[in-house]
Order: sequence, then C-alpha cells, then structure tokens
Amino acid sequence: MLHYFIIFMSLLCLTLFTGCGGGGGVGGGVIGSTQPTAASLFETDEFLRQEGLALINASSMYAAGGTGANVKVGVADSGINQVETLASSNDRINIDATASFNFDGANVAGSASDNDGHGTHVAGIIAAPKNDVGVHGIAFDATVANYRIMDNAGIVSATDADLAQMLSIARANDVNIMNNSWGSNVAINDAGAAGQIAALTNFSNEAKTYVANGGVLVFAAGNSSRANPSAEAGIPEQVADLEAGWIVVMAVDLNGNEPIFTNRCGVASDYCIAAPGGGDLGGTGILSMDTVPDSTVRLSGTSQAAPHVSGALAALKSLFPTLTLQQIRSRLFITANKTGSFANTSIFGQGLMDLNAASNPVGGLSIPTSGSITGAKFGVAGNGVPSSNHIVLPRAILRDLNLQKNVLVVDNFQNAPFQISTQYLVSAIEAKPSYQPYFAKFNSRKKVNQTKSSFRAVSYSDGYQGLQSHWQSGAFSYGMGHYSLRRAVDESAIKLPQSILNRLDGNNVSAIFSHSLNEKVLSVAYTDHVSDLATNYADKTDQNTPYGYSRALSISLAFDINQGIYLGLTSSKISQMQRPLGLDSSGVFSSSENREVDNYGFLLGKTFGLHRFGFGLSIDDFDRVNGSLIQADKTSMVSKTASWSFDSPSGFELYSRLNDEAYRGGVIRLVLPESVDAQGQITRKGYLIDLSDSLSSIEAVFGMRLPISNSANFRSEATYRNFGNGDGLGGISVNYEKLF
Repeated sequence: MLHYFIIFMSLLCLTLFTGCGGGGGVGGGVIGSTQPTAASLFETDEFLRQEGLALINASSMYAAGGTGANVKVGVADSGINQVETLASSNDRINIDATASFNFDGANVAGSASDNDGHGTHVAGIIAAPKNDVGVHGIAFDATVANYRIMDNAGIVSATDADLAQMLSIARANDVNIMNNSWGSNVAINDAGAAGQIAALTNFSNEAKTYVANGGVLVFAAGNSSRANPSAEAGIPEQVADLEAGWIVVMAVDLNGNEPIFTNRCGVASDYCIAAPGGGDLGGTGILSMDTVPDSTVRLSGTSQAAPHVSGALAALKSLFPTLTLQQIRSRLFITANKTGSFANTSIFGQGLMDLNAASNPVGGLSIPTSGSITGAKFGVAGNGVPSSNHIVLPRAILRDLNLQKNVLVVDNFQNAPFQISTQYLVSAIEAKPSYQPYFAKFNSRKKVNQTKSSFRAVSYSDGYQGLQSHWQSGAFSYGMGHYSLRRAVDESAIKLPQSILNRLDGNNVSAIFSHSLNEKVLSVAYTDHVSDLATNYADKTDQNTPYGYSRALSISLAFDINQGIYLGLTSSKISQMQRPLGLDSSGVFSSSENREVDNYGFLLGKTFGLHRFGFGLSIDDFDRVNGSLIQADKTSMVSKTASWSFDSPSGFELYSRLNDEAYRGGVIRLVLPESVDAQGQITRKGYLIDLSDSLSSIEAVFGMRLPISNSANFRSEATYRNFGNGDGLGGISVNYEKLF
C-alpha cells in the first residue's frame, strides 16, 4: 500500500516525496535511439527493465549521442550507497566526492553513504551505469554530486543555511543541475505556504544566484494528491527571478496515466512537466538501485519523476554542448508531448517529457554560413532534408574532393547543432554521354545561300526531337525551328550542348529569323527551353555538358569573304544559368538569382573543291561566384574547334571535328561547416575544385551521311572525349533523317 513519510515541524514540514511499492525484483525497463545510430540498439534488457526510459523515448536521445558525459548533477537527498549491483568501480555511479557534502549533522565535505535508500534510488534513476546488469540511469555517463540533507529516517535535517550553502558549493564545482526530491505536504496555494517559503529565505536567495549563473533546480511536485505542487516546489510563485531556472515535475505511471498520489502542476503549469514516477499499486514503481548490493527496488512518487528530468537535462547537455541548461529546459518544455490528456496544462503542465522530440531538430534546420553558431545561417526546407540547398558536381570532381561524411547544421529554435549526411547537400553527375549530331555545334557550313524551301522532322535515338521549316527566295529567307529534349525510355542521360550558344546553323533555337543578301546572312535567335534542368537532380547525369541554360539571345553573321572563304561571327547573352561552371547549385550554394554568361566567337572556313576546312573559337565568360559557401574568381571557358568535311556529288558526306575546351581561372572554393565546439565556434573545411583539371577536355568526332533517297539520309557519328582528369568517354550514334 502506498504511504507517505510526513513529519510536521513548527515552521518547516519537509519529507521525501516517495511512495514505497512492494517487491524488490527486476521489473520493466527503457531504452531508445535514433540518429545517427538506430535507437533499437540501445533498447537492451537493462534499458527495458526501467520502463520509464521507454515511456519518454530515451533511446532516441542515446542514438543521437546524449548520455550525460562530462555533465554533473547534484542530488540533494539521503545520500548514496556507493556499493551498487557489482563491486567493480566501473560499475558504480560516477560520484564527484570533491563537489559532494554531508549536511546531516557532521557538515563535512565528501560523499555520504545512504542508510535510507531514497537517495540511492534517485541517484540510480539519474546515473546508474550502463553495464548490462540491473538497470541504467537516464544519463548513465553523467557524474553525480552527492549532497546529503536528510537523516537516516529520510527526514530533511539540513537547515535553511545548509541548503543555501549546498547551492553555493554546487555552483563553485560546476554542478549546475540540482535534483530536489524533497518538500512538504503544504501546497503552494495553502495558507501555510508563505511560512514554509519564509523558512527557506537563505535557500531562495542563493537559488537566485544559482539561476542567474545558468543553473537549473528540479523539484518533485509532491505526493499529496493536490491540485498544486508543494510550497517548496512552487517557490517561484512567491520569489522573483527563479522561474527561468526552475522545473517542477509531476508523476505519471508506467502507462503514462496520472496516478492518485501525485500533486498536479496547477499554478506552476508554465514551469512544470510530467515524467515517469510509477503507479499507485505495488510492483508498478520505478525500478532503480537499492542500498542492498546486487539488488534493485521499485518505488513510486514524484521523487522518482524528478530525477528523470534532471538526468534528461544532463544527457541533452552532453548532446548539445552549445546550449545552456536553461535553453535545454525550454527545449524540454516545447517538445513535450501535448497530445490527448497531456494537453491539460492544469494537470500535466507543459506535457509529458519526450526525449525523441527534444533530441531532434525543432523549428526546421539551417546551414551556418559564418564561423559562429549564432552567426548568419541559411534555412533549409523540409523535415531536416535540405533539398533547397544543393550542389551537383561531375562525378570526376566529387570523387577527387574526398568530402567530409557529414555537414553541420543547426535548428531554428535554439541553433542546436546536428549532423546531416553530406549526400543531402552534394551529389554527382554521372559520366554517361549520348550524342546528337548538329545540335548547337560549330559545324562546317555549306554555301550560305539556300535555293529551296524545306520542312524537316527529326527524331534521334538519344531523345532529341524537333521540327524545322525553311523558306527562301533569291534575297530573303525565313526559318522557324523548334527542338526539344525528351528522355528516352532506356536513357537516363540527356546530352546537352557542349556550349550553350546558338551556332551558325541555329539548330537549337526555338525561333530564328535570318536575312540573306549577296551571300551574307544575319541571324537573330532567341532560345528558351531545357528548363527542366532546375529540378530532378537524378536526371542530370551527363558529364559531357559542363552547364545548361534557360534562355539566350544570340546574333550571328555569316558571309563569304572571297572565293570559297567564309566567316561566321556570333555573340550571345545567356541569362539564368542553371549550371554555371559545371555546377547545379541552389540555396546556400547559389551565387545569385541571375547568373549570366557572355559569349563571343567566330568560325573561319575554306572550301577546296569537295573539301571544306574550318576553325572556330568560342569564349564563354562567367561572372565571379560569391555565394555564402562557394566562391570563384571570374572564369572563362575557351573552346577551339577544327573541322573537315568531304561532300561527294552524290550527296555522300564524310566529316570530322576536333574540339578542345579549357577553363581559365577555373578554381572554385567550396566551404562546408564540419563541427562546433562548446563555445559555439564552428570548424569549417574548405575544398578547391580545379575546373581545368576536371572539366577541360578534348573531343574527337568522325561522322558520315549517306543519302537513302531524295528526302532521307542515314547518319552515323563516333565520338570520344578525354577529360583533364584522365577519364574518357566514347560512343556511337546512328540516326535517320527525313525531309518532307
């Protein structure tokens, strides 16, 4: 039967908030884990015996790395029995004897033993070691400072001055979490509450200093079945400057229901939370350590609920070292389970503590772009997967960079640090080519003048489809063309132009107007297509194409100079680049919203009988890249093309082309945040991408055209490209062209 230890004193009524359940055997347990390790790995038998751990999803916190390491928790109680389930020192609670103190009569420094069992039980809930024996604490790697304030019967014997000194000693020894599983049966709204609090004036004043220096005091709500917590737990109701570092804890049973014994949050709902404290019946208490070696015992009470919260503070502090304990307090409140019955603030306050939610991002994620976790940051979209911040690199580049495995991000609630896989931010373009003859290339021209009208429909095996019509009189020509790219069923890559320019043939333009007079042609073209480059990164798998575009305006001029010598000049203005410098980038990796490229080039050709030779030079100038995490100086791509073709009188054609592309000034500096220290200073790792080594290339093309009829041609090309990094790509295309 549940009973209470209560003693009445003239001014102060203090006791343990504990109910004693029956049975000393092994009972339920808890465990949990999520990212980056699976939570299930922490759900051992030892974990599951302490059912409270599973109820608050502690395994998720362990998987994320929150274990309480290097964090101290003060336990103001009846002392701690240092002989636990095993005799080995590795299997004992880690106690800081220097920070501990015995206030029960002797008033001496050091860790005091426990003759009552209450303090040992509470300390075990906080920090019992994880050793696959019995149960482990919620912060099993934490260190405990043992403050004995009770006598052998579990009655508070420490004076008001002693309790104030306890906080002073704790603060001096970096013990910034203080668990208080003690109090009276006087509720904060009772007539006697003022007297109870007045008797703790020194303690309250020292608590102000403790809170002002970042400390957090955790108080059990009390076991009197009252609508409000005890006077001691509710001190902030009457003493200012305490609430920011104060937590009251009411109890729920092992099923998450409200037991009869617990005081409710009531007027303290703004700084009160629910945690496992056990049930009303024997055998339903929280399993933890006993004073008898190699044994455990079940006890119920808000005394058992409070150390769950104190341990959670320690474990989360080890997970989020850049957060203050008072920030972690706020995190526990905002992430608590507020669904169903837990939405009733007068009972459960902020809700049932949920360590899965507390150890995960709150309010979305951002990428820090400065050297401090509190500095500038760039938000990312959607459940922690920053799909709106992405950079796609050719696989040859990505392979050589040897990027870090994870990238540091922070949540938008408190800048809490998290690690996400680099693959969410950086991915590769596969080196898989396809070939499209006469698609936006410097091809050798026949004579500029055309003598007939034509309508042509083409459909190539690599997904390039289009229509083109042409009409010309003796002095005037008009052409309309439309070409589109469609991915074939078995083709995961789309071959885009080597350069995004409208070449003299104008085959890649949506609309073209040309005027010819005396062997001179002026062509003005506007292109606006291939817009799907902005999405579906997985589809952008062609390393042959350094960059794609949305729209361009080009002017081309072609004319015969003298006796078979012809010259072509072209200039283009390209806007809204989708792959500047070979990169698909967005969000924090994007240099600007309007990425522009200027192009200019020429083609010089000579006809010798049935042979034609040509030489072309094209220069694409890219603006300086000055993004948050990526930078590059002004860069140019120089493309040089030499071509030869042979046209027989029968219409049979042989041709070859050699194209050399090289980047000048093509060094890109990429920076990724890697880690953060306890002071919030970020370590960032830099990477240099040398486009000259990776994307510069030499391409050789050999092709033939064979007339099948007056209106149909068979065409085949063999292409091989060698990149600066040594990779080579080759392929053969076979096409059927039909003139209608």
